[in-house]
Amino acid sequence: MNRKKILSLTALAAVSAVFSLAFVFMSASRTADLGVIRARFSLAPAMRGETLLAVYPFGEVSAKTHSAPVKIIVGLERIHEESIDEIIADDIGFTELLEAMKDKAQKAVGEFILIVFALAAVGGAAGASVGRRIRFIEILLGAGVGLLSAAVLGAVILYQYNMEAFRQPSYRGLITYAPEIVDNINRSVEGGKNLRKYVRDMAANMSSFYVELDRYGERENAGRVRILHISDIHNNPLAGDFVKVLVKGLSPDLIMNTGDITDMGTALELKLMDSLKGFNKPHFFVSGNHDSQEVVEELKREFNLRVLDGDIAVHGKLRIIGFGDPKAEVSFDAEVDPEETREAAVKITEKILKLKKRPDVLMIHNPDIGRAAAGLVPVILSGHAHSIRAERIGSSVLIVAGTTGAAGARYIETEKKPSYSAALITLHADEESGYIFDHVDLIQMNQSTGEFLVERKFLPAPDEESEEEALKSKETSN
Repeated sequence: MNRKKILSLTALAAVSAVFSLAFVFMSASRTADLGVIRARFSLAPAMRGETLLAVYPFGEVSAKTHSAPVKIIVGLERIHEESIDEIIADDIGFTELLEAMKDKAQKAVGEFILIVFALAAVGGAAGASVGRRIRFIEILLGAGVGLLSAAVLGAVILYQYNMEAFRQPSYRGLITYAPEIVDNINRSVEGGKNLRKYVRDMAANMSSFYVELDRYGERENAGRVRILHISDIHNNPLAGDFVKVLVKGLSPDLIMNTGDITDMGTALELKLMDSLKGFNKPHFFVSGNHDSQEVVEELKREFNLRVLDGDIAVHGKLRIIGFGDPKAEVSFDAEVDPEETREAAVKITEKILKLKKRPDVLMIHNPDIGRAAAGLVPVILSGHAHSIRAERIGSSVLIVAGTTGAAGARYIETEKKPSYSAALITLHADEESGYIFDHVDLIQMNQSTGEFLVERKFLPAPDEESEEEALKSKETSN
């Protein structure tokens, strides 16, 4: 074989190899349903070899699994919520779930490899025909070079591939917060499967809740209003079931939600919260520090919530004012700046003082900001603290609903799981001063046992306390 022929074949092989890899990197992609998730497999050239797990919109997890200059990308496109419900209902174990996903993933990877080889062959054939008179033998040779290039690259990656690299992965984006709970997922799966059962059984426990309420007896008042106060759901889809039971059993006049429906501030998270739709009650909402503007807009559009941020809403004669959390405009994980908290409190106080008619209820996510408005509004509703409580501050009552979603996925991090909580607030109308606080029922459901705890607080105003003390003193002296 003469030198010219050798150079021609070498050039053909080189161009075919380049074209084959170009075709693979530009076009190789395979989407596959793996049961609970839908994933997309693809390849890209890279300075260093790595495997990238992309979880839109939360971020990326990557590991240096090989040294060949190829990035293997596995993108999570969707979580099938209906599949998760079926798994919980059918009591499928975590091991069985992983095995089923593994089988489907192996099949998808096999199909992806076939796609890669097909594209490599086509690319190689295309490269062999560039700048040449098309000859069948050369096209076959180019396709062969393309297949060989893909096979060699694949063999190198397979030989080098190290799954242990994921023991020390790199995180980018919001998913940076994931590592702290990953180690606890396995021990929490069995408990998590039981949550749905407990929530479904809550209706049976409502009988004890009625007994607790009836024992106190409620003052009848034609102008009475009952508010179901919820807060800090944090992506827990079971929170909707909990709220539905409370709405059905307690028949509140309206629902007030003091924020943190999501955890990462993405509208995608709201796909887990469809159970919060369709309540036949007016539902008022203020954003928490975990609720971005994107979330707020989605809540307005898809959930039909009345979002308040500095404006007044009226329900009958009840006047409500609400303010979104200022941290939501920055980032949910931004450090709390005491000065910014004070500034927000001052703005809210000034806004309320300028109103011609006093609001009856203030909704604000952060109770530290709410406390600054004590004395201006009879009832202040807050969340954020994840601990349910009610206290009298002068002429105002501050009520913190705790966490209606049991802190969401955060329960994984602790042995002592938070309770689901909410508050039922009863007000009655007064012709002279608008609505007056009557009492609040602090409701908690233990997620480990499904049992309810109800505590009713009357929190009398200072003048009422003085009258009671005077009466007790008179009775003692007699």
